[in-house]
Amino acid sequence: TSMEIIDNAIPHIGGEEQKMETESRKLLGSFDGAEVHLNEMDVAASCNRIPTLDGHLENVWADTAEDISAADAEAAMESVTGIDLPSSPEKLITVFEEPDRPQPRLDRNVEDGMGVAVGGFRETTDGVQFNCLAHNTMRGAAGASVLNGELLNKR
Repeated sequence: TSMEIIDNAIPHIGGEEQKMETESRKLLGSFDGAEVHLNEMDVAASCNRIPTLDGHLENVWADTAEDISAADAEAAMESVTGIDLPSSPEKLITVFEEPDRPQPRLDRNVEDGMGVAVGGFRETTDGVQFNCLAHNTMRGAAGASVLNGELLNKR
């Protein structure tokens, strides 16, 4: 019930872990014109339900083939530009230097909700760790549908 979430964090959301693992590999996979081929990378997800109005916050640990510094990862993300579509933000990724950002209440509306906020970059033994936030309806379901429609129209 809705009362279970007040002053609480629920450490399991049925089906969400598998969905995140598959969708990540699908987004980074390839399309041969007939079917999508999942990326071969390993993805492990753990999902928690937290009482925020909007915004999905992910804690990401990325193991990389080559050594990467936190500064290199930040610079790479800062350099990403949007795509040439009416609803695409000019700046796709906003990098926060503060270790306690991004936060859903403060940062879910970057680029009118169509951007992605990242921060808290740290080097790990095998790569880099960071936090990633996207508005789950503006950038997610609704926004992605609008961008897909704009892309189909353009092509």
